[in-house]
Amino acid sequence: MMFMCSGSSEDDAAKEAARQEAARQEAARREVARQEEEAWLDANPLEKARREAAKQEEARQEEARREEARRDAARLEMARQKEAKQEEARRAKARRKEARQEAARQEEARQEETRHEEARREEARLDAARQKAAVALIRRLQPPVSNEGAWVRREDFRGRKSFGAFKCPQCRNMWTSAHAQVEYKQGCKACNCESLPVAMWVNSERHTHGDYVRDNNGENKPHDGRRVKRGAPATVNPTANS
Repeated sequence: MMFMCSGSSEDDAAKEAARQEAARQEAARREVARQEEEAWLDANPLEKARREAAKQEEARQEEARREEARRDAARLEMARQKEAKQEEARRAKARRKEARQEAARQEEARQEETRHEEARREEARLDAARQKAAVALIRRLQPPVSNEGAWVRREDFRGRKSFGAFKCPQCRNMWTSAHAQVEYKQGCKACNCESLPVAMWVNSERHTHGDYVRDNNGENKPHDGRRVKRGAPATVNPTANS
């Protein structure tokens, strides 16, 4: 085994020496050829000058090609930079447009919130005015029956049906009805404008009107809404504060 390895190493060394010798000989032949060519050119100055001129022309053309390649690369770079600037300008324009749209949306939302807030304040003012008017009307109203009780605002009434006091929002006419219901409107006898009751009567003895009214004979029977559409004029206490 050791003998085989030793023989392989010697073969490799011989091959390497042969390659080196071949390379040396090739270099020697090239050197001899170069020297012969130089000697021939020295003997033929016109050919030498022609070849020198050809080399210079080739070098000039190569330099021209390289210069053209550099100019082309510069033009491409400028074109890329210009395209990048244009793209950045488009993006900046899009961002400005989006910012304007966002600002417009925010302004619209702010204005909408302002309108809602103003509507809420207006509704609160109207509700306060309605409450004030209801309280003023309640103070002026006289009891509709001899039973003990009190007038309350419609919003504070917990029943479904009772005596009700109305005030027309259009002509300011006032009337009472024995068949008022919290969620049903009645028409004004003067102008036909319909409105909800402003106040409802609550009996202290807790026997409310319910779903029936008592007729002249003392019998209980269902109320006919077709016959009693509009109530009688409200009875107002002239000595009460308005």
